[in-house]
Amino acid sequence: MTRPLEKPVWVEVHDGDKLITRRGEPYARPGEMVTINLKSDLVDVLKAAGEIRVTVVER
Repeated sequence: MTRPLEKPVWVEVHDGDKLITRRGEPYARPGEMVTINLKSDLVDVLKAAGEIRVTVVER
């Protein structure tokens, strides 16, 4: 992300086109860390993922 989004956003974790999980945040700014806690059943999904991609999108 290269510019701040000062409005509600989703932080999404994808395996290719498949959405694994997402977390809502009130805003997103470059350089700020976001933590996504994963449920234990998602550990195997992430281990089997070919490519993990994290995106930030407006809600």
